Amino acid sequence: MGSATRTAGPASKAPLVIPCHFSFIRTISISNDARCTRTFHWTTLNSPFVYLHSLCLDNMFWTDVLDLIVWMPKLQRLTSRATRFRSPLPAQVTLTCFTSVPKLEELRLDFTQDADHQHRLTLTDTTRSSHTTGTLTSTMARRRHASGPPRLPSSLKVLEISHLADFEEHLMADDLARGSHAADNDDARAAAWRRDWSGIESTLQQKYSVFLGLEQLKELTIGRCTTYTATIWRDYLRPCTRSTEKLHLIGWPGNGMQEHPDAWQRRKETAKALDQNVDHVMLEVDRAMADTLGSMESLRHLTLTDFACTPGLVQAITQLSQNRVLVAITATVGDNAAPSLNLTLAQFRECQSKHLHRATFQWGAAEPPRQRPMTRQQKAFLQIR
Repeated sequence: MGSATRTAGPASKAPLVIPCHFSFIRTISISNDARCTRTFHWTTLNSPFVYLHSLCLDNMFWTDVLDLIVWMPKLQRLTSRATRFRSPLPAQVTLTCFTSVPKLEELRLDFTQDADHQHRLTLTDTTRSSHTTGTLTSTMARRRHASGPPRLPSSLKVLEISHLADFEEHLMADDLARGSHAADNDDARAAAWRRDWSGIESTLQQKYSVFLGLEQLKELTIGRCTTYTATIWRDYLRPCTRSTEKLHLIGWPGNGMQEHPDAWQRRKETAKALDQNVDHVMLEVDRAMADTLGSMESLRHLTLTDFACTPGLVQAITQLSQNRVLVAITATVGDNAAPSLNLTLAQFRECQSKHLHRATFQWGAAEPPRQRPMTRQQKAFLQIR
C-alpha cells in the first residue's frame, strides 16, 4: 500500500504545489508547521489522488481541509487534528461539506478552538488574505459540496467531533429565566417567547439533519451537547445510535435551558396535580436524553465529559445496566482536581444533581437468562426417564 508523508516548511507566500502523478498512493499524512500560513494550490483540474483511502492531517487550516477532500472521492478515513482557522472572527463549521466523500467510514475532527456549528455552507474565510490566496479548488469545492443532499455519508462507522458548539446556546441561556418564570398571565409575552424558541429549535433541526441516515455508527464522539432539545435527542441522535458501541458526549448543563416553552407549562401543571415542587418533576428534555441513552442496546462503553448528573442520566445508566453486566464506573465528580473514583451503581445514583468532570461506564456481555428451579412435575418426569 502506497503512502506519503509531507511536512510543510517555514512560513512562505509561495503556493504549495502538489504533483499530479501520485495515483498509486493510498495513505497520506500532512503536518503543517504552526507558523505556516500558506495554502494549497492545485495545478490541474483532475485529482492526483483518485485512489486515496486514508488522510491524516495536523495543524491544517479548515479551508484547506475542505479543498483537499474534494480531490479524494474514494476517501474512507479522515483525521484532522488541531484544525485551525485563518479568520479572527468566530470560526464557523458546517458538516454538509462531507457530502462529497460518499465512501467515508471514519471521520475524526478536532479544532483548536470552539467552532460555531452552521447549517449553511461556508467555504472561505472572510479575511483579506483569504481572498488574495483563493484557489481554483475553492470554486470546485462549493459545487461538489452543494451537489448532494446535506447529509453525512451513510457509510460512516466512526464519527468524532470535538470543540463544535452551537451559537444558539447563548440564546437559550437568555431564555432560561423566561422559562423558569413562565408568563402565565401575559399571553403576548408567552407567545413571543414560544415564537423565538421555535425559531431556535428550527435552526438546530436543520443543522442536525446531517445525522439522518447514519445507521452504521459504531463509535460516536460529539461535543458540545449544550443545545440538544428533546427533539434533537429523540429524532436525530436516537436513530443514528442504535448500533453504537462506544459513545462519548461532551457538555450537558442539565439546567433546563433546552426545555420547550410548552414543556415548562406541562411541568408546572404536573407538579400542581401531584402536589409536588416543580423541581421534583423531570424535565422533558432530560427524559428524552434518558430514553435515547437507555435504548442503546449495543452500547458497551460510555464516556461523559463536563456533564450534569441529572435524574435522566441516572435513569439511563440504571436502564442500561438491567440486561447486561456493568463492569466498571469511574468518575471524577466536581472539577478536574477531584480524585477519580471507582463507583458501584448504587454509589453513582448518589451523585445525582452533581457535576461530572468526567465519567466512564463499561458494560460486558448481556446477562444470560436465569433458569427457574424445576417444579415437582419436572423432577418426577426426569426420575421416570
